[in-house]
Amino acid sequence: MGQKDGEKWTAAADLQPTFPKSDRLLASPVLDVAGMSLALGTPDGFHEVLHAIDLRVEAGQTVGLVGESGCGKSVTALAIMRLLPNARYLQGSMRLDGQQLLGLSEKQMRRLRGNRMAMIFQEPMTSLNPLMSVGSQIAEAVKLHRGLDSRAALAQATKLLDTVGIPGAARRTHARPHELSGGQRQRVMIAMALACKPRLLMADEPTTALDVTVQAQILDLLDALKREMGMALLLITHDLAIVSNYCDAVSVMYAGRIVESRPVDALFDGPAHPYTEALLKTSPSEHAPGSMLPTIQGSVPALGKRGAGCLFAPRCAYARANCHQLAPEPTAVAGEAGLATVACWYPRHQARNT
Repeated sequence: MGQKDGEKWTAAADLQPTFPKSDRLLASPVLDVAGMSLALGTPDGFHEVLHAIDLRVEAGQTVGLVGESGCGKSVTALAIMRLLPNARYLQGSMRLDGQQLLGLSEKQMRRLRGNRMAMIFQEPMTSLNPLMSVGSQIAEAVKLHRGLDSRAALAQATKLLDTVGIPGAARRTHARPHELSGGQRQRVMIAMALACKPRLLMADEPTTALDVTVQAQILDLLDALKREMGMALLLITHDLAIVSNYCDAVSVMYAGRIVESRPVDALFDGPAHPYTEALLKTSPSEHAPGSMLPTIQGSVPALGKRGAGCLFAPRCAYARANCHQLAPEPTAVAGEAGLATVACWYPRHQARNT
């Protein structure tokens, strides 16, 4: 989407779209986002909301995307699905099984959404149509992408409801969303997302507002289906206990940037970024029941108020003068193989080892 006359650029002022011309080899991961930056239009102009995002998810792998509210987690998922209105992709690439998503037409993207890539949205009650039966809503995707007639699509919807553990699936197929419990509505959302056996599934806070027992059931279900279908799963959550129990790797997001990406065990054993360290200290599992939980002083900087330095520096207990002047780029975590990175001038794991 091009810039219109009179629109004002802030952080994205001197950036021009730069996208690679060639695809990678077929051995690429299911999802490969490399250096993706994105700006959104606001009443006072365009602002860069995502900066140089790198995300890789392999088949059969669960990668957690964590951070405070307002850090850009949901925006990242919507950007991958290309569902953001008034958005401009500034640089980088996004590939699904090696296919470049940037540059595809909206018609081509519609063929992918709900088919090869799917998303479970955060609040099922606002995502489901209250006037349609849940079976009809699931059947829509099957008819669109698999070419089944209405009767066959509804039969497939019933099978999907049974697969996700809804009792009396044949009867529930005809129920409206308000007739189901919160956990059942979330299972309907999962059934809709899995209807066409996608290669990539993105789940945005899939257990919000559910009690602990139902949370565990939903997450166990997602984990089992991921393994059975060989999907890549991007799990967006603020719950670090969920990340610890269900994810293989984790990317920590702050103010539209990935500040740390590590295997989950390594990150919990020794966080490298001060923000990650602060997040872990706020986890209830780290403190005795009934005790006051620590907080991270300050808040995520608003759009249009993000300076040139490290965006976490104003809240960081370890910040030095240069942290406020220049933002660090992600670099490899010393002593770790693979794609472990941290964007910090003074990583905590180095401080502990010196």
